[in-house]
Amino acid sequence: MGCEQEARDEEKQEDRFLVKARNALYSHARRLIERGVIQYKQELIDKYGWNIKWMAHQMEHAFGNCCDGCRRAYASFPNGLSALTLDIIDPKEPPYYCSNVWIRCETCNKTKGDRSATAWARRRANWEKWEKSAALRKANPWKGTLFEGIDS
Repeated sequence: MGCEQEARDEEKQEDRFLVKARNALYSHARRLIERGVIQYKQELIDKYGWNIKWMAHQMEHAFGNCCDGCRRAYASFPNGLSALTLDIIDPKEPPYYCSNVWIRCETCNKTKGDRSATAWARRRANWEKWEKSAALRKANPWKGTLFEGIDS
């Protein structure tokens, strides 16, 4: 007979995306209650469509692919499943799951912060240009300007 911790660990491994979805719902509910956006956790489920089974399904699908923000495969993240997060796209709008929540890696989520999706996309596009120019400068540091040879 195994210990209780082993039993919990086995159950968690079997239902790891459900556990992740439930924990994400609870943590977002706590923050949204603190900010006065909602009054109780059940409101996210009843009013804003946060369905734990659907969230788990989407998380499992995303984890098998990549972050839509940085396009890195979740399998390449050293933290594994903990790198996968839910981001409320526009914190000034109601937190409807179907239209104002997306799955992002922890890095993209933290980088975006409270910026609008448009502001974050603009920053991301400029970051990609900088990464390309850095690669060119590394290949030949004495040639060209900062963004020379980079398509818009």
